[in-house]
Amino acid sequence: MANLMCILFAISTLCVYQVQGGYQIIYKIWSGSEVDPLNLWNAVGKEVGSKQSSSSIMAPGNYRSSKIDDDWMLYQNIKVTAHDSKGAELSRTIYNARKTDRMNWYRKEKIVETTYTDLKSSTTNYFSVDGHTDVDRHFYINKSYGGCPNDHGWLVVSGCDGKAACDWIKKRPGKCPHVVTTGDKEMKWTSEHPDAAVLVISACGSDYYGCQ
Repeated sequence: MANLMCILFAISTLCVYQVQGGYQIIYKIWSGSEVDPLNLWNAVGKEVGSKQSSSSIMAPGNYRSSKIDDDWMLYQNIKVTAHDSKGAELSRTIYNARKTDRMNWYRKEKIVETTYTDLKSSTTNYFSVDGHTDVDRHFYINKSYGGCPNDHGWLVVSGCDGKAACDWIKKRPGKCPHVVTTGDKEMKWTSEHPDAAVLVISACGSDYYGCQ
C-alpha cells in the first residue's frame, strides 16, 4: 500500500509516494516488457514512466525516477526485491547507499541484509549493475562460470540487445527482459526456475522520507 506524503515548503509543496515503510520506488522493470533494463537505469536525467507506476509494486508499467540522479547522495538504503505475478516477494537485498553513486552501490560489501542465505559468505565473479554486458546480463549476482550448463548465481536481469550466449536465457519462454532470482541460495541457472514478474528498486533516507 502506498501513502502520498506532502511537505509544505515556503514556496511549494513536495509530494512523494512512500511504500513499504518509508521506501520509495525509484526503478521498476517488468519481465517480458521488451525494455532493456540497463538502458532504463542509465537514462540519466530522465523520469521514465508514470508516477502511478511508482505508487506500488504491482502497478503496471516500467519506471525510472529522476531522483536516481538528483537525490542519490541523500539515500541511506537501497532495497532490491523481485516479485511473482501476485506481488509475493521472491528475494530481497538491502544495501547501504552511503558514500556510493548510482552504479557502485550494488556490491557485496554494501549488503545490510538479504534473503540469499549463502551470498555474503560466497565468492562471486560478477556483482554489479552493469553485470556481464557482453552477454546481456545486468543487475547480475553470479557465483561462477563452468560453461553454460554449470553457471551458478543468485540474480540476473537479461537485457534486450540480443547478445545472450546461453540457452538458459535464450530459450526461456516469453519476451525480454527476464528477471530470474533464486530466492534463498545460489543455483545452477539451468535449473527449472520461472521468471519473476518484476524487479523493484526502492530507496529511503532522503531529507523528506526516512528509513523505517
